Amino acid sequence: MKKLNIILLSLLFTLPFRLFADEGMWLISLVQTYNYEKARAIGLKVPADKIYNENSPSLKDAVVSFGDFCTAEFVSKDGLLFTNHHCGYDAIASLSTVEKNYLDNGYWAKNRSEEIPVPGLFVKALVRMQEVTDSILPKLNGLDGQERIKKVNEIIAGMSANANPDKKYKVEIKPFYNGNQYFMFIYQVYNDVRFVGAPPSSIGKFGGDTDNWMWPRHTGDFSVFRVYADGENKPTAYNETNKPFNPKYHLSVNISPLKQGDYTMIIGYPGRTDRYQTSFGLNYVQNIQNPTYINIFTAVTQATKSEMDKDDALRLKLASSYASQMNSLKLFQGQLDGFARINPVPMKKKEEADFTTWVKSLPASEQGQYSNILSDLESIYKQYEDIAKPMFYPFMSTSLLPSMQFAGLLATLRDPLAKKGAKEELAKAIDETRISINAEKEAYISLIDQNALIAILKAYNKNVDPAKQASIMKDILSTHTNSDVAIETYVRSIYAKSFIATSDKMMAFLNKPSLKTLNSDPVMKLYDNLLNTGMEYRGAFQQLQLKQQAATRSYLKGIMAMRGLNTMYPDANFTMRLTYGTVEPFDPRDAVKYAWQTTANGIIEKYIPGDEEFDVPQALRDAISKKNYGRYGVNGELPVCFLSTNDITGGNSGSPIMDANGNWIGLAFDGNYEGTACQYIFEVPMNRTINVSINYVLFLVDKVYGAGHLVNEMTFAQ
Repeated sequence: MKKLNIILLSLLFTLPFRLFADEGMWLISLVQTYNYEKARAIGLKVPADKIYNENSPSLKDAVVSFGDFCTAEFVSKDGLLFTNHHCGYDAIASLSTVEKNYLDNGYWAKNRSEEIPVPGLFVKALVRMQEVTDSILPKLNGLDGQERIKKVNEIIAGMSANANPDKKYKVEIKPFYNGNQYFMFIYQVYNDVRFVGAPPSSIGKFGGDTDNWMWPRHTGDFSVFRVYADGENKPTAYNETNKPFNPKYHLSVNISPLKQGDYTMIIGYPGRTDRYQTSFGLNYVQNIQNPTYINIFTAVTQATKSEMDKDDALRLKLASSYASQMNSLKLFQGQLDGFARINPVPMKKKEEADFTTWVKSLPASEQGQYSNILSDLESIYKQYEDIAKPMFYPFMSTSLLPSMQFAGLLATLRDPLAKKGAKEELAKAIDETRISINAEKEAYISLIDQNALIAILKAYNKNVDPAKQASIMKDILSTHTNSDVAIETYVRSIYAKSFIATSDKMMAFLNKPSLKTLNSDPVMKLYDNLLNTGMEYRGAFQQLQLKQQAATRSYLKGIMAMRGLNTMYPDANFTMRLTYGTVEPFDPRDAVKYAWQTTANGIIEKYIPGDEEFDVPQALRDAISKKNYGRYGVNGELPVCFLSTNDITGGNSGSPIMDANGNWIGLAFDGNYEGTACQYIFEVPMNRTINVSINYVLFLVDKVYGAGHLVNEMTFAQ
């Protein structure tokens, strides 16, 4: 009877944790076990063994990790590879020059001899994966903290070496469910990746920061590469004689019209989620972490924007770094907006109450391992609250501002400067520092740094207990009764006196470095004081993290026992996942309804001549005005982007979105603003994946830029 009661309680307790059909980033090898029938129920037609198969070609062989930060897909038998424009951006930038500006003007190789090698770029193809939990967990009994981490790393190193004796593969062993489960992944790595083509950034980044996270969207976010291999189709370093790689499987293209409710499936490498966070953790994110991040990023972006608006040349110079900062700011604010709408803390408290009831239903001998977990986690997060702000403000100040970054680079010269007779070591260190500073100094504007630092220090003073502030703050604030005046006066003064605040003076210092000069510089003194303060709190923060990881691991162990793995998916961790859903619109707020698809008409509606974000190349404007869309058009219009209910996050960028038959219908490239809280909670009515339609992509490649030879490589679904 006791066993029956436990089973009944377990069934009841799965209800608050229930998953919607669209939610989840599922391990691709386990789809047949956990999800296949659910996916079939909403339209999937691909046999399970055609999704993941270690012995014959399957969809998993068409999808690769792109540089360990994005996803890409093979779309021809000759290794033609598509990913997002923003994923290929750095590679394209590295190949661009003033004379050959591929970012601004685009590029299309007319033949394979014009495909350009990208040094350092690689793709990683999954060969197979297997669970190895039983080879790891039993060896960790009684271990915690750093001791456990050290042992895990030791075990993983040994297992990886044994699984790859001839070093043909890359082996990764990763934890799941906070270390309650482990899987081994065997990858083949291809290092000869060549740039084939991309539209100009005015298409690939159309809408810029304004449209980032937003719908409706009209961004042609794609770029094209090709993977090369040796004569035996094996990975090798770049060589002119290498041949296009022949993947085991490549995706077929479907340009048939989509309709609302159509099944969609995405395979990719999502980066990080925290879906099993507790109410205490969400409260910390909502009230401590994100507000602090927002204060700091707001200070930096406002300081940058105010100067960019005064000078077009400066605006262009700082556009990339500003967009990156705004992207972070919009994400953190979007998460808070999502929390305000969803109110997830009470939802999590309900789950925790059900967990507590379940624990009490267990035999007395089994209750002890779970009985104090939630109170431990509550205590840990309260301690985080005491430490987080005093750590975040000084640390982020020293990492976000170029002048502080310069100070950090110059600080590496202290050891060789202090050593007698270390001329070679010092010369090498100076050369490395000079290179690093030269690489960053173009993005440095002294006035922007000053204004940002003033705003950050004001927020620091306002939001952090004086007893926990850097000691230098006391000296700063003692100079004037008005703290804001004191901070501004101090910052202006040190930048006027510091050699670090001026590029020419920094270069002069590197020509004749002095430890005394370095240590006495006022910007360096501020950097040292802020960094040391951050480090003081970081030690305590890291100790709390170890305790939190152990408590969360125990909590997840209990949740897994209570719910059963068939109702759970592991948090994202840059391993291959499958997510399924449907094409759907959404209603973001009262009286506002968004359609699920945009068309080329919207590009012209948004067009602002000469604007950095909304300019449209003449070639595309001409093509749209003629409406000669050919086979890529649908009822006289050209689909551009569409929405789906798939569950994705960072790392999925560039992932193929496929139809019910596994055919390629577009590339995932963003999520909607209303769904930015998806790192922590998936909200079915609001979460949407934003995809660029394959119709628009191929129209650009074929009709606008004349690269039809690439389209001719592809297989089209019948």
